[in-house]
Amino acid sequence: MKRFVLVLTVIAVCAGISFAKPVSKKQISAVPSDSDSSSSQASNPASSGEERTALGFNSQVSINGVTSLSLRQWGPGQNGFETIAGFCKGDNSTIVDLGLKLLHRIKKEQHLTVYSFGLLGIEPYSVNSKSDTNLELEAGLGVEFFFQELPNLGFGAEVGLGYNSGTKLFQTIAGWIPSVGIRYYYK
Repeated sequence: MKRFVLVLTVIAVCAGISFAKPVSKKQISAVPSDSDSSSSQASNPASSGEERTALGFNSQVSINGVTSLSLRQWGPGQNGFETIAGFCKGDNSTIVDLGLKLLHRIKKEQHLTVYSFGLLGIEPYSVNSKSDTNLELEAGLGVEFFFQELPNLGFGAEVGLGYNSGTKLFQTIAGWIPSVGIRYYYK
């Protein structure tokens, strides 16, 4: 628990330092000009409403601990999607994770995007001659934040409700960087 609190403290301090920006006289004016708003949107291309593609990782689909590659695509409007695919193969086991996440951008800020999501995932597996398929359904809200110095690298956290047929549990869900992932946005 102490290690977890220490990691959260380090992330919070780094985020505070990264988001801190010297205030210029131009920023103090009460009415921002059109050039001010366009430059603030340009520093986070992923929240600017333009088409963006990101490659990263995600382990939301797996109850067996498989980390999958993810490809996130934001369209020109407020909607996007993410595909999730991963596998694990050993002597007596084979696990495949496949998922599709639909995204809707709710709010965009200079270094932060708030979105809603719906996830459908399947995990067929065979372990020690036992085969089955898990179904994962999730819905909720997520945030993706960007450091000022790394505007193309997105870090995420999500909360919501989920159901997994493997565990037969309907539950609240929460995930941050280790499960939701880190993504690099390409222009």
